Amino acid sequence: MKKLLFFSLFLSVIIYSCKNGSKSEASETDQITEEGQTTQSNEEDTSSFFTLTINALVELDDEFILYYLEEGQKDIKKENSVAVKLSGSPSIQQLEFKLKDDTLPTNLILRFAQETPEQKVTFMNSVITYGSSEFIIDAPRFFQFFNPNECINFNKEENSATVKEVNGRLNPSFNSREVLNQRLDLLL
Repeated sequence: MKKLLFFSLFLSVIIYSCKNGSKSEASETDQITEEGQTTQSNEEDTSSFFTLTINALVELDDEFILYYLEEGQKDIKKENSVAVKLSGSPSIQQLEFKLKDDTLPTNLILRFAQETPEQKVTFMNSVITYGSSEFIIDAPRFFQFFNPNECINFNKEENSATVKEVNGRLNPSFNSREVLNQRLDLLL
């Protein structure tokens, strides 16, 4: 009789524990559903976010940083940037700059070779996407949409950028031209 009583008590504890575990899991799911989110809320859907993808030949190891301005901003800030590190390679590589949140940029600034004065980058095609909208920039039109600063020698025939030091300063960057900024307005 004692064995039967002990077994019943043990079984009751197990069943009670399982029910409480299920209730807490169900209430978490219910809470997430009440908030209008799916149970996979941990993974943020970034497919609709602004993305700039550049295919390029990058000769030396480097870090590329895409700065962006939003409506009303005049100065670039570190928090408005996305960085991509690459190892130099004779093969075409993909630089993907995906903005962290649902940001709508009004101007783009691409910096690279901050510490690599011998860097050479040959640009292939580039793609800007936002949600279901897409804008393709083929290699010959890269210069049409991005303006190199004085620290870049840009060869239009090769679509290549070589870095040069100006007055002891090494700060190569491309700024989006007004035609691209207007295109961004239409795209977004």
